[in-house]
Order: sequence, then C-alpha cells, then structure tokens
Amino acid sequence: MPTYQDTIRQYYPRLSPSFRRVADFLLDNYHEAAFMTATRLADRLEVDPATIVRFAQRLGYPGYPELLAEIRQMVRAEMQRSLAQVSAEAGSADLVRSALSHERDNVERLIAQLHDEDVERLTDALLRAKHIYTLGEGPDSYIAGLFAALLREAALPAQAVPVTIAEAARLIQDATAEDVLIGISLLGLSPDVSNTLRIARRYGIYTVAIVGRPAAPPAQAAETIIACPSHALLGLSSYGSLLVFIAALSQTLVVRAPERLAEFNIKFQEIYNELSQNLPAEVRRVDISKVLGTGGGPAESPTTEAG
Repeated sequence: MPTYQDTIRQYYPRLSPSFRRVADFLLDNYHEAAFMTATRLADRLEVDPATIVRFAQRLGYPGYPELLAEIRQMVRAEMQRSLAQVSAEAGSADLVRSALSHERDNVERLIAQLHDEDVERLTDALLRAKHIYTLGEGPDSYIAGLFAALLREAALPAQAVPVTIAEAARLIQDATAEDVLIGISLLGLSPDVSNTLRIARRYGIYTVAIVGRPAAPPAQAAETIIACPSHALLGLSSYGSLLVFIAALSQTLVVRAPERLAEFNIKFQEIYNELSQNLPAEVRRVDISKVLGTGGGPAESPTTEAG
C-alpha cells in the first residue's frame, strides 16, 4: 500500500507552488508535522488554512485530519521499530551507555557548528545587558528557569518570564535596546515564544533563539540563533547538548568578567553576614564563595562547612 510520501511524489510535478511548499514540509519534517493541526501548519508555512485542506484533498484524502492520521501512524511505527530493535539487543546498562554516546555526539556536533561571531555577539550582549529575560513553553520553561538561575549565579540580571500574552506585552513594553530576550524551544513547537521574539525584535530588543534545529519557527524570529542538536537514541528529542551549552555559556561569562562576580560575592557575603547576625557562630563562618561554588573548589553546604 503506498504511503502518503509515495502519493506526494507521484503528484509533485503537477502541484502548484503553494501546494509544493506544503509537500516539501511534510516530506522533510514529518516528525514535526505529526504534532500540527491544519491551522498551525498553515501558520508555519504562511499559507491559508484552506490551502492545507485542499492539498490533502488533492492527494485523494477526504480532508487534512485523514492525512495527519497517516503521518502520525508512520511516526508511531518508526518509534516502535526503534524501541523493539534496541530493547532486544541490549540490557539497561548498555542502553544508558548508548544514550550517553548519543549525547556526546550531539555535543560534538554543537561544538563543530557553533559560529564564532554568534557566540561573541551573544556574550557581549549578555555582559552589557541591563536586563536578561528567558522564556520557554512546556518543558522548555524549566530550562528557561534554569538558564536564568545560572546567569544570576554569574552575577547577571536575568529572570525567567511566563509565556502569556499579558506577560509578553508587559515585557516588550518595559524592555529596551539594552536588554536581551532569549527564547528556548527544543522542538520548535512554541508559537507564543516565536511571536514574542518576533514582536520584541520589531521593537528593537535584541533577541536570541536557542533551538533544536535552525529551521524552527523561533529561530526565524530571532536575530541570533544557537542550534543545539537534539537527536536521541529512540527518536525522542534530547536536551543534552542544550543543557551543556547554557552551562558552558554561563561559565564563559564568568571568565569574561571575573570582576563582576567578585563584586557580587563580596556584596552577597556582606548581606549574608548581616542577615545571620543572630545565628550560631558556626553558621556565620560560612564562606559564601564555597556555597555558591565560586571559590575554585567544589561547592559546600552551610552545614558541611560548619561541621
């Protein structure tokens, strides 16, 4: 039985330019398309939703839902075959090692494809920024929060913001050209992140997209793009290289501006001492640089230091 891909290839020479745009996307990005409604796909391709419906009908389907069901079935079958093959060939320890090997490959690809000018521009902007905002949807929101926390530990004025229309409007209204807005979207299925980046950029705010692939919609909306490969052992998406990147970037910022962190630690120590005046002496002796992990050795908890 022919697949939808076979049918597209059969009809392709006779398709209109707008239909070919839809066909190209469904052939090259079917894993992403499997999660898209007709309206979202139309927005992604900048065509009318009716074009998506007519395209499906042109291929012989009653409508787009029937075409989408076939795409989803193909994606499910691929994942099931991968799971069956890997599970039959390896134990848990071997699976973990294989997954780690995939993560290492992703990081190596990230290192190879990083553009020096993008990294330099990003680090310069972050070090100059009056405010740094990070945002993400779904699981990406947790990564945005972690990234903001790492930047704050590097003594930078960062905060994660919720992705809602009201919060986005308030952010864009308050932000200036001296601020940085970073959108995180591993899969690219983040319409609110894309819209916020696009409109913020139009208002003169420096925008950055950290994505799983360069063609993701948030990347098209931002000035600077960092694409972190997200291939995983079983066809799922992996956050490994993205997490490594934000950790490496945070460390780079500390090295680029050590005096900023030193001043931050001194001020933090002063405030900590003031707040802990009524606490036992052993707690007051805590070395804040060790608590923050900035003293050159491993971070220690207050109770460990006191003991």
